Amino acid sequence: MDQAKQLVDIPLADVLVGAWKLHRKFEKYTDTKQFPHGTTSVVPLATHHIKSKHEPYIELSLDGMPAGRIPFELELDLTIEAANLIIQDCQFKRLEAGRARVTGTLKCAGEVVSERTSKNYTWTKGISFGDGIPIAAVA
Repeated sequence: MDQAKQLVDIPLADVLVGAWKLHRKFEKYTDTKQFPHGTTSVVPLATHHIKSKHEPYIELSLDGMPAGRIPFELELDLTIEAANLIIQDCQFKRLEAGRARVTGTLKCAGEVVSERTSKNYTWTKGISFGDGIPIAAVA
C-alpha cells in the first residue's frame, strides 16, 4: 500500500509552478527594470485551470532481482478560483486566498484504474512556496 501511495504522491506546488513557468503571462515579472528587487506583485488568477500529466511506475523484483516495471499514466486537472499569486524578485512566493478542486485519473495500459475528484478546498492563510521558486524564462 505504501508503494501505491508513493506512486501518486506529487506535491501540489510542483504541479502549480510547473504550469505557471510555461505561461507567458508571468514572463514580464522576470524584467528587473520593470519589477526591481523588493517589488511585490499581486497577480489575480480569477479562475485558473491547470492540467498536468505524470508517468509514475511500480518497480517489480523477483528474488531480489529487477523484473520489470508497471507503467501508469496520471492526469491531474486542477481548478483554482479567486486566488492571488504573489511574485517577488523574479520568483513565485505564495498563493493567497482561494478555492481549489483536483480531479485525477490513473491509467494502466490505457485503461482507467481510478478516477477521483476532490472536495472543494478553501484556504485563507495561503500556500507558501518557501524561499520562492524562480520563474523560468519563456522561450
